[in-house]
Amino acid sequence: YQIHWGRRDASWFRGMFGKSKKYLAIGPLWSSHVQSLPRVRALLKDRQAQEKIKTVTAIAVFDTSFNLGAPYDGLGAQEFFDAIRELFDRPAWSSCLLLYKPKNDLALVRQGASIQMAASLDRLLAHPRCVLLDPEMSPEAVIAEADLTISMAFTSTTVEALGARRSALYFDPR
Repeated sequence: YQIHWGRRDASWFRGMFGKSKKYLAIGPLWSSHVQSLPRVRALLKDRQAQEKIKTVTAIAVFDTSFNLGAPYDGLGAQEFFDAIRELFDRPAWSSCLLLYKPKNDLALVRQGASIQMAASLDRLLAHPRCVLLDPEMSPEAVIAEADLTISMAFTSTTVEALGARRSALYFDPR
């Protein structure tokens, strides 16, 4: 068996030379779980952030891996970090709190980052309304907290947020 998001995805994999006999299209895998999660604002470790999030719109921001096999390289990551920072600098976004959930430990990200990408990441993290979440935190808990999810590339966090009937969009640099 292979399990896929949709019929089109399952159909594409059916055309590959795999050994699977059955291809199931079941939709997003954990979005129904997101819908059932209580909107418990206490998931954030930072007490100040807990107070801020009660009065503002929470925007979950998810990045992706940045390497040769990933959808985007360091330049794409730099564009993503800069664009998110620019959004949060706009007056219309002044009541929004950025919940940044990195896919990987930032120490590992920095090891492979260019000077420019690291500087863009640092500018984003320095934003006064940016809350850095633990990369081990479950994405579904973050999505349950958020009023909007922004993902770098069209990844599972976008699909799962939409499947949970949450607002979501993805960023595609270049």
